[in-house]
Amino acid sequence: KEYVVPKLITEPVKLATVIKQPKVEVVTKGNLQYTYYYHSNFQRLERIDYLDKSSKKKCFPQHYNKDTYSWCYGISDSFKPFGSQRFKGSVHIVPEGAKNAYKVIQQGYSAFSFQQYNDVEITKGLELIKPSAIILLLDNDLVSLAKQNKIRDIAWTLNISTLTIDIIDIYDILNIKEKCLKGIDIYDLLMYKTDVDLENLVNEYIK
Repeated sequence: KEYVVPKLITEPVKLATVIKQPKVEVVTKGNLQYTYYYHSNFQRLERIDYLDKSSKKKCFPQHYNKDTYSWCYGISDSFKPFGSQRFKGSVHIVPEGAKNAYKVIQQGYSAFSFQQYNDVEITKGLELIKPSAIILLLDNDLVSLAKQNKIRDIAWTLNISTLTIDIIDIYDILNIKEKCLKGIDIYDLLMYKTDVDLENLVNEYIK
């Protein structure tokens, strides 16, 4: 790869803070819970969770058709990362998925995620937000590792510094005795331990 890898983040960072909370809607129908994460008034992500855990969650991008006054499946040309353009600052947290990003945003810090993890969408999203650095938060699974490594590599080509933090390392920093099970993510952690300050956590990791 013909690019210069940015220097490792070795100094304390000031995380970007949220100016406006993104819109989220939750609708329950029988065994299904539909969560809609709005990227804008005309773009959203539909997440479907099975309340009885009989199947894995499913995610679908949607855009609003102004001609038919209805939501349609698929990505429009102007699709943005979830949580974009609602922040102040230039160092952003990038977890995997809108659910995790929204949980971080609820803590007051800017976070964004991608609907699709392909080179075009990631590049477009990073160029839109223009972060000086991103903090990649890994779930405890290999799928998350693959996705976040792809974001990291593309960020390097754009001269964006990165720092990758594994959820297992966060467990160690916080001295959590319970085992970090497969699939655990930052949403689970912040639900379990509500007093975590993510900026302090990141800077503790940098030490």
